[in-house]
Amino acid sequence: MEEFVVEVYRMSLRAIDDVKETVRKAGQALNRAVSGLCAKLADPSQVSFVHILCTHIRVCSYMF
Repeated sequence: MEEFVVEVYRMSLRAIDDVKETVRKAGQALNRAVSGLCAKLADPSQVSFVHILCTHIRVCSYMF
């Protein structure tokens, strides 16, 4: 699942940088949704600490 989240996050950033305003607005909405999902997944009451740590490491390695 982490690969998909990273890919969607990248696509949202590309959309935010688009020349069309409608695409930028859609990209911003997508970015907010993905950020909210990541915040939920990072909540210790939702998932285990080990899962959070592994996900963070994977996501950071994909982004850079």
